[in-house]
Amino acid sequence: MRNKLKYVVVDDDPFIINMVEDLCQNSPHAVIVQSFKDPRKFLEAAPYLEFDGCFLDICMPKMDGILVAGKLLDKQVIFVTGASDKLKDAIESDPVDILLKPINKDRFYKALAKAYNLNNLMQVNGARHKTAMKEYALFNVAESKEKVRLCL
Repeated sequence: MRNKLKYVVVDDDPFIINMVEDLCQNSPHAVIVQSFKDPRKFLEAAPYLEFDGCFLDICMPKMDGILVAGKLLDKQVIFVTGASDKLKDAIESDPVDILLKPINKDRFYKALAKAYNLNNLMQVNGARHKTAMKEYALFNVAESKEKVRLCL
């Protein structure tokens, strides 16, 4: 079992980047190794970075976060979004979790614990890691006070 997961933050909002970095400072599960405001710059740097997963905004002006997630092979993705109309597409990209803006602290830590446990499960199961991921593919979008309808 590892100590902490290495995560990257990709969001065009500096406030969200700072919030995620601050929340990870108190987390036993993850540390932020780098942050990006531009998803294209992140994709250029990604092959040279050592990271396990990414906090990824869905709606960014230069590139859609769902497209970015599709390019991250074998990396965990936790979407952070304010766009409830994109949830269906986000779910279909098979993220570890989806956090709605504004970020709820308790929900944030649950998502990190899920990512950490999934990573450990995949390490233990070795070649069966895709099966392990499917067991954890279900998640709740629960920090919103509004009801969200998902049609899959």
